[in-house]
Amino acid sequence: MVKISKPPTQTFTFSRDVEIKLLYVMKSLFSRRVMHRFTQDEANALAHILIMDDDPGILAYVRTALEAEGHQVTLALNGAEGVKQFQRTPTQLVITDIFMPEMDGLGAIREILKVAPETPVIAFSGEGKQMGMDSFALNAARKSGAVAVLEKPFSLNDLMDAIHKALQG
Repeated sequence: MVKISKPPTQTFTFSRDVEIKLLYVMKSLFSRRVMHRFTQDEANALAHILIMDDDPGILAYVRTALEAEGHQVTLALNGAEGVKQFQRTPTQLVITDIFMPEMDGLGAIREILKVAPETPVIAFSGEGKQMGMDSFALNAARKSGAVAVLEKPFSLNDLMDAIHKALQG
């Protein structure tokens, strides 16, 4: 079940069937809108990317956009699962939320960079806003080794720009 909020008063809830159709539409739109941003050399260097977030909606959104560009994507619902995935199959890029159960994004960043310090990491957060900790968490992610940080909600263009820069080194 996916909820889309339309500020400030309308919320739409979709069934699983509608959610799947929506993802196909999003994938089609992303592939037309985003793929043209890469040169042929860059398109040949598409990456395997690990995404960690405890929100299945964010995972689906980011996965759809990245797969539409041709990237291979691995998903994890928390930092502990993400670290295990990375240890089994290292990726060229890690994208992680900061506030997650079991192991937060900061712990995951530290663990991944211990075994593969050259791996670029992009961190994002939005849940800390309610606690006034978002900028603190994003700064901590940067100090832990993240090459880019994004505040939720982030635009697809901002995410793609951060991914492009991270993969270019």
